Amino acid sequence: MSQSQSNDLGSQPKSFLQSYLIKQNIRTIQMDGTTYYVAKDVARSFGYADASLRNAINLHCVNRKRVHIKYKSAPIPTTVINLTDLCMFALRCRLKPSEDLRYWILNKVIERFQSQSA
Repeated sequence: MSQSQSNDLGSQPKSFLQSYLIKQNIRTIQMDGTTYYVAKDVARSFGYADASLRNAINLHCVNRKRVHIKYKSAPIPTTVINLTDLCMFALRCRLKPSEDLRYWILNKVIERFQSQSA
Protein backbone atom coordinates (compact mmCIF):
# COMPACT_ATOMS: atom_id res chain seq x y z
CA MET A 1 0.00 0.00 0.00
CA SER A 2 1.19 3.50 -0.67
CA GLN A 3 0.53 6.76 1.07
CA SER A 4 -0.77 8.61 -2.00
CA GLN A 5 -1.67 7.91 -5.59
CA SER A 6 -2.84 9.97 -8.56
CA ASN A 7 -6.43 10.63 -9.58
CA ASP A 8 -8.16 12.04 -12.66
CA LEU A 9 -8.83 15.56 -11.42
CA GLY A 10 -5.86 17.45 -12.89
CA SER A 11 -2.64 18.79 -11.43
CA GLN A 12 -3.86 21.31 -8.83
CA PRO A 13 -6.60 19.12 -7.33
CA LYS A 14 -4.29 16.10 -7.45
CA SER A 15 -1.66 17.85 -5.36
CA PHE A 16 -4.24 18.94 -2.78
CA LEU A 17 -5.68 15.43 -2.56
CA GLN A 18 -2.25 13.84 -2.32
CA SER A 19 -1.15 16.19 0.44
CA TYR A 20 -4.48 15.66 2.26
CA LEU A 21 -4.02 11.88 2.12
CA ILE A 22 -0.49 12.11 3.47
CA LYS A 23 -1.40 14.61 6.18
CA GLN A 24 -4.31 12.44 7.35
CA ASN A 25 -2.38 9.13 7.04
CA ILE A 26 -4.93 7.68 4.61
CA ARG A 27 -3.52 4.58 2.97
CA THR A 28 -4.29 3.79 -0.67
CA ILE A 29 -4.19 0.69 -2.83
CA GLN A 30 -4.23 0.28 -6.62
CA MET A 31 -6.59 -2.35 -8.05
CA ASP A 32 -7.38 -2.72 -11.75
CA GLY A 33 -5.95 0.73 -12.50
CA THR A 34 -8.15 2.44 -9.89
CA THR A 35 -7.04 4.02 -6.63
CA TYR A 36 -8.92 2.89 -3.52
CA TYR A 37 -8.70 4.44 -0.07
CA VAL A 38 -8.72 2.47 3.19
CA ALA A 39 -12.19 3.33 4.52
CA LYS A 40 -11.21 3.09 8.18
CA ASP A 41 -8.43 5.66 7.63
CA VAL A 42 -10.88 8.01 5.89
CA ALA A 43 -13.47 7.70 8.66
CA ARG A 44 -10.85 8.34 11.35
CA SER A 45 -9.54 11.37 9.45
CA PHE A 46 -13.09 12.78 9.43
CA GLY A 47 -13.28 12.46 13.21
CA TYR A 48 -15.28 9.27 13.72
CA ALA A 49 -14.50 7.33 16.89
CA ASP A 50 -13.41 3.70 16.58
CA ALA A 51 -16.80 2.49 17.85
CA SER A 52 -18.67 4.23 15.01
CA LEU A 53 -16.29 3.65 12.07
CA ARG A 54 -18.11 0.70 10.51
CA ASN A 55 -21.52 2.32 10.84
CA ALA A 56 -20.30 5.57 9.22
CA ILE A 57 -18.66 3.68 6.35
CA ASN A 58 -21.77 1.59 5.71
CA LEU A 59 -24.00 4.68 5.84
CA HIS A 60 -21.95 6.95 3.56
CA CYS A 61 -20.09 4.65 1.13
CA VAL A 62 -22.09 2.70 -1.43
CA ASN A 63 -19.23 1.27 -3.55
CA ARG A 64 -17.10 -0.10 -0.73
CA LYS A 65 -15.15 -3.29 -1.37
CA ARG A 66 -13.78 -5.85 1.02
CA VAL A 67 -10.23 -6.91 0.11
CA HIS A 68 -7.47 -8.84 1.81
CA ILE A 69 -4.22 -6.95 2.16
CA LYS A 70 -1.08 -8.83 3.08
CA TYR A 71 0.43 -7.39 6.24
CA LYS A 72 3.38 -9.05 7.98
CA SER A 73 2.75 -12.24 5.95
CA ALA A 74 -0.92 -12.51 6.97
CA PRO A 75 -3.88 -11.34 4.87
CA ILE A 76 -5.93 -8.70 6.71
CA PRO A 77 -9.54 -8.06 5.58
CA THR A 78 -9.87 -4.36 4.81
CA THR A 79 -12.68 -2.20 3.44
CA VAL A 80 -11.65 0.20 0.68
CA ILE A 81 -13.57 2.94 -1.14
CA ASN A 82 -13.08 4.65 -4.50
CA LEU A 83 -12.73 8.39 -5.18
CA THR A 84 -16.49 8.82 -5.66
CA ASP A 85 -17.20 7.33 -2.26
CA LEU A 86 -14.41 9.39 -0.69
CA CYS A 87 -16.07 12.56 -2.01
CA MET A 88 -19.57 11.41 -1.05
CA PHE A 89 -18.36 10.52 2.44
CA ALA A 90 -16.78 13.96 2.87
CA LEU A 91 -19.88 15.75 1.58
CA ARG A 92 -22.23 13.77 3.84
CA CYS A 93 -20.04 14.02 6.94
CA ARG A 94 -20.75 16.98 9.20
CA LEU A 95 -17.84 16.50 11.58
CA LYS A 96 -15.35 19.38 11.69
CA PRO A 97 -12.25 17.40 10.57
CA SER A 98 -13.83 16.73 7.15
CA GLU A 99 -14.24 20.44 6.35
CA ASP A 100 -10.98 20.87 4.38
CA LEU A 101 -11.79 18.09 1.95
CA ARG A 102 -15.46 19.14 1.72
CA TYR A 103 -14.42 22.73 0.95
CA TRP A 104 -12.01 21.53 -1.73
CA ILE A 105 -14.69 19.38 -3.38
CA LEU A 106 -17.38 22.05 -3.32
CA ASN A 107 -15.30 25.07 -4.21
CA LYS A 108 -12.26 24.02 -6.19
CA VAL A 109 -13.36 20.96 -8.13
CA ILE A 110 -16.86 22.18 -9.00
CA GLU A 111 -15.43 25.59 -9.94
CA ARG A 112 -12.91 23.88 -12.22
CA PHE A 113 -15.59 21.78 -13.95
CA GLN A 114 -17.75 24.87 -14.45
CA SER A 115 -14.90 26.82 -16.03
CA GLN A 116 -14.10 23.91 -18.37
CA SER A 117 -17.71 23.64 -19.54
CA ALA A 118 -18.14 27.39 -20.13
